[in-house]
Amino acid sequence: MRLFVGIIGRLVFWAGLIFIVGQSALVSYLQTDYGTLIIKIIFFPATYLIWPWYSGLWPILIISLLGYWVSTFIGNIGSVE
Repeated sequence: MRLFVGIIGRLVFWAGLIFIVGQSALVSYLQTDYGTLIIKIIFFPATYLIWPWYSGLWPILIISLLGYWVSTFIGNIGSVE
């Protein structure tokens, strides 16, 4: 059961990360701001933590971070380093 909780929590984390960074990159692409697009993809950890506060995606960020901590502490899955 702990492994199942850990896997679901980690899936929630990765889905949130991909959604937030992808949405940020899509906005830059649609604005034809290719320099910012490349910077957002290269520095995706900063994009993941900063972009949601300006775009209104902060609930997804919080759910994603909670999924990470649930998978680490309840599911006993190692950290993502």
